[in-house]
Amino acid sequence: MIAVLLSDAAFAAAAGIGFGIAFNPPKGKLLLAGLFAAVGHSLRLWLMLGCGMNICPATLIGAFAIGILGFLAGRISGCPSEIFTFPALLPMIPGLYAYKAVLAAIKFLSESPGSELSGKCLSEFFFNAITSTAIMLAIVIGAAASVFIDTLSARIENRKMLAGLGRGSAHRAGMPRSA
Repeated sequence: MIAVLLSDAAFAAAAGIGFGIAFNPPKGKLLLAGLFAAVGHSLRLWLMLGCGMNICPATLIGAFAIGILGFLAGRISGCPSEIFTFPALLPMIPGLYAYKAVLAAIKFLSESPGSELSGKCLSEFFFNAITSTAIMLAIVIGAAASVFIDTLSARIENRKMLAGLGRGSAHRAGMPRSA
């Protein structure tokens, strides 16, 4: 299983770096996008294979991990977290499920109405389309959760700063007091 996870991490890192080139990051930051892609994608695979978790919640957890790592890297490096997060999330997009959904839709449309195969194709279409949509939703929610945490932490820092100003620290800093 370790070989499978390492192989998955290597391919996810290569894809994350490849997608990261489109964001034109500062030198040295591109490797972080690949590292975050490897961590998130391998975490998802480990949750699926090692823990028996469904792909949707595993993707949510992997996307959240990527989002948190991107948020922290953005804070530390002073770069926008999107430089790290978006390229790392792209390898998690469910291309195979979307492809199978389109293929099933084409097969369904080419079959005669009411045939047994058309019912099977329609069932396959809905399964793959719903799975693909749920995975995309999990990616969005996982990444958005880290953005929410970033926004919330910024607001808390601003509140602390404003609370400190309200206690007279503005006057000590040489700023005039408000009436």
